[in-house]
Amino acid sequence: MKYLHILISILIVFILPNCLMVHSQEGSKEPLARLWNINNDEIPKYLSIEKNLSIVDVTLKQFLDENNFGGTYVDVLQNMIFVYTLNFTRAEEIKKLPEINPYVNILNFTGVSNSTFIMNRRFGDVSFIASIHKPFCMSYIDSKINNIVIISCQEDRNYSGNIRFERAIRGSALRPIFKYFTCIDNSTTNNNIPNINNLKLEKRNEIVIRASGGDGVTLENKVLDKRHLCTLGFWAKDDKNNDYFGLAAHCYIFNSSQPFLNSSQAFLTPWNSNNSHEIHIGEMFYRHEQIDFGLIIKKNEEVKPEPFIRDSINTNLFIEDLIEVSSNGVHLCHSGINSHVECGYVETLNGFLARGEFGVFTDLILSNVISFGGDSGGPVFSYKQDQKFASLNGIHCFTKKNFINGTLSESIGGYTTISSILSSVSGTINITIPTVPKNQQFDTL
Repeated sequence: MKYLHILISILIVFILPNCLMVHSQEGSKEPLARLWNINNDEIPKYLSIEKNLSIVDVTLKQFLDENNFGGTYVDVLQNMIFVYTLNFTRAEEIKKLPEINPYVNILNFTGVSNSTFIMNRRFGDVSFIASIHKPFCMSYIDSKINNIVIISCQEDRNYSGNIRFERAIRGSALRPIFKYFTCIDNSTTNNNIPNINNLKLEKRNEIVIRASGGDGVTLENKVLDKRHLCTLGFWAKDDKNNDYFGLAAHCYIFNSSQPFLNSSQAFLTPWNSNNSHEIHIGEMFYRHEQIDFGLIIKKNEEVKPEPFIRDSINTNLFIEDLIEVSSNGVHLCHSGINSHVECGYVETLNGFLARGEFGVFTDLILSNVISFGGDSGGPVFSYKQDQKFASLNGIHCFTKKNFINGTLSESIGGYTTISSILSSVSGTINITIPTVPKNQQFDTL
């Protein structure tokens, strides 16, 4: 018994603190460190590797024709670009090009059977069949497995639209890969709030209420007795100096049987809010049906929009520019009211989400990021080298999750791109998205 007490004392004094230290270190890791499974101080190194690979990937793709190749994938941890290849004779010719030859040591030409041309054509056919049969599913081209992937929830397999869609696909020569998720949320990361609390909208003189991308927003229709929790995507302005916030269209509270009752008032719900004192922002008045994008017009003068992305409860990232994602495999992050900041790898630059009778969201970027209820509409971004600035890439729209025995095994999220957003509103509202030059100083607290 004496030796047992000594052994227990040794465990408590030496081993337990080390275990707690490891746990603490994991909990304090930055989102990119968690994604790449590295230490925080290694993030700049891997951001530099990723930037170099992305530049080479963009240059390389100028020489990859659609018939001889099947796309590329950037692997930051291996410092490698995988080039999916059908014609290795053409690959050898490309290696000798003066623009490519200096980088052959980071290129891995890997044999595949489906060309980009074939996969694009098949993906177009899958999209068309989905528009006819109106299933609940998502689909995209997966360059790593060199095929079309169709994901649907087990809960939707008996829906008539899914039955017709799957029968039509399997009866064709498209040969995609079907994946069936056990989903908790079948379509979006939007979170319904069933009970309405009395909002305390206090008029507080000389108090500025800051609002950034990533802050929560509660949409409310009092007449319909409904509320939705979503996330603000970004601040925008029009040529008349009106202020707006971008977010997901599906956050709007809609009643098709009584359209005159549709009015979604928006209330700010910051990360550190207890939801007891929500601040009125304005009204969600615009939504686009094909790309899942909407706008809130700001009507409360106390609310001060800022060109930031919420990075933690006390800090923000500066939005330096608006950039399209150009490579599969690079990091992509989102900021949301419930998940806060999470990062994943870009799986495809072109996917769609079919929503039954509600239509299809197209031109989506997909990644394997995790999100939670209420994150819809939040900013999607990539970190700059200094991790204080970011590129705004779009807004978060939905996540499909696969649970096995109650444990999350896979997650795929979809994002509306900045180019789709700006082109969708150009005929209605002339908006610009403010950014922060690196030589401009801001208080981010």
